[in-house]
Parts: sequence; structure tokens; C-alpha cells
Amino acid sequence: MDADRFKKEVDGKQVDLYTLESGSGISCSITNYGARIVQLLTPDRTGHLEDIALGYDSLQEYIDRDEQYFGAVVGRYCNRIAHGRFELNGQDYQLPTNLGSHHLHGGAKGLSRVVWTVDEHKSDRITLSYLSPDGEEGYPGDLSVTVTYELHADGSLVIRYQAQSTKDTPLSLTNHCYFNLKGAGKGQIDGHRFNIHAEQFTEVDELNIPTGNIVPVEGTRYDLREGVMLQPPDLEGAGFDINYIVSSKESVIAEVFEPVSGRRMELFSDEPGVQFYIGKGLRDNEAGNEGRVYGPYSGFCLETQKYPDSPNRPHFPSSILKAGENFTSQTIYRFSVGEAI
Repeated sequence: MDADRFKKEVDGKQVDLYTLESGSGISCSITNYGARIVQLLTPDRTGHLEDIALGYDSLQEYIDRDEQYFGAVVGRYCNRIAHGRFELNGQDYQLPTNLGSHHLHGGAKGLSRVVWTVDEHKSDRITLSYLSPDGEEGYPGDLSVTVTYELHADGSLVIRYQAQSTKDTPLSLTNHCYFNLKGAGKGQIDGHRFNIHAEQFTEVDELNIPTGNIVPVEGTRYDLREGVMLQPPDLEGAGFDINYIVSSKESVIAEVFEPVSGRRMELFSDEPGVQFYIGKGLRDNEAGNEGRVYGPYSGFCLETQKYPDSPNRPHFPSSILKAGENFTSQTIYRFSVGEAI
């Protein structure tokens, strides 16, 4: 990847590309535009390295055509807030509605289309920070947010978030990386085996807005507890864009296995939910990194998060960061090769 294609000033701030490496053979390239993962190279069972993260070749492409949130940190509130409205401490707040009449992923710019400051960059770690001023995208409080990416020798990519606000504010941060364990641009994600260890999910309406009901997965197409290998007919019909309720924060939340390459991914997090999305909305013939072509269902997301629309659902776990308090969260994607778990 040509790092020079990411060197540019945006809004008066310098953007660049940074690479992390570890003893596991995995490398990860990150830009401070949106604090996003641009490339993630992992070996298959023969040791061949392949980029498994969907992305673009240059900064300009992210600026011009990234409605897909490829690899970005999204917030202040990832996922949906119904009608862009919530009430907090007796005050009504109206956020931008950038998904029809609803608010998605923090608004038009959110945290994904701004330049972050690089606080530290070492061979296996990078820390980035951003100060979101009071009222940005309609949210209350000056929010200071930090994200650290770190590669470990066991094949783990660790993402840690920290944040503080000067006012009470809703907060739910995630990374919106699209993965394809065959290799980015190597077709759709059929043939991947997905295990998600969740007993329940948050029901949504036809616009993917939570109804407020928490529903058991048993007897539904969302039951992935025993593992399901998606096949081409499943992609069109499955409609996976759903928030699972994490059963245990002490063990693996989800596993994904791709049998041809032998690549395996395990997910760990201390967040209460994880959004499983199979890329139905990806554009046809989307030009990606190094001549690759993406399309619908060519990547999946496992986005750890607070429940969608929690600010409007008092019975959901609270998503409010209190003024002066410290928010912390950690998500781990661990990569290996072998057989299905």
C-alpha cells in the first residue's frame, strides 16, 4: 500500500498512514482520518498473507465516497437513534437525521470523517485522540475520546476506547471494519461459518429501529449458537443486521471460520451488544484496495456496542456517560488458522 496516497491536509490537519506489526506475522495499517483500519494482513494456513479488511487505496477515496464507514471508529453514538431525538436531564436534543428520518453512526461527520491526533505510534501500537466540542452533531458536552490499536504476538488486534465529557451525554463507540476471511475482494462471504454466543437479540422494525422488545434467538434465523455456514441463498434471505445481546463478557462472544484459507477470527468485548451485519448495503462494483472489487455481501461486520436507540429505551442498559466520569471499553479480534471451533 502506498502511504504517500494518504499524506494530505484535511481541515488544516495532517493525515497520514501508520503501520503496526507483531510477532504473529499480522500487520495493520491505520489512518488518522476517522481513526480507521485501512488494511489488515493476516496469514492463511500456508502462511500466505492476504488483506482481510475492505478499504480504499487513498485518502481521497475515503473523503469522496465513504458512506460505508470502512474500518472507521464511529460515534458519538454508533448505530441508530430513532428520529435523531432523545431527552436527557429534562432537556430535548435533536440530532441530524442522516438515515431517512433517523440518526446513524453519529451523524454526517461523527467521528469517522474527522482528523484525529496521533498521540503515540510504536511498532505494535498507535493511540489517537479527538476532541468533539459541545454541540457537535447535536450532542451535549465537550467529549475527549481516545482510541488505541495494539497488535499482540498471539494474533490479537486489541482496540481500547477511553472518553470523558463535560456534560452528561449518550456514548457508544465501535469500529466498523468489514472483514472477509477469504481475502478482501475475493467474492462474497458465503462459506464462512459464524458462531455467535447470544441467547437474545433486540427486535427491530422494518427500518431497523428497535421496537424495545428483547427476543430469544431460539427458533429464529438469528440463532447462531451452534454455528451456521452461510451459503449464497442465505445471503439474500438472511437479512443479518441485528444487535445480539452478549451472553458473557468473560469468554468469546463470536467465532468466524473460513475453511478454504483456514482463517479463524474470535471476538471478545466488555460491551453489552454486538451488531452482526453481512454487508447487504455495499455498492455493486465498488473499487477497493489494489484493484479489488467489492459488492453486496462481500464483507461482514461484528460491531461491539451499546444497544441501538438506548437513549430512548430506559429498560436497555444505560448508554449515558456522566460528566467528569471516565468511559473505557475494550474489543479484541483474535486471528489464527486451523479448523472450525
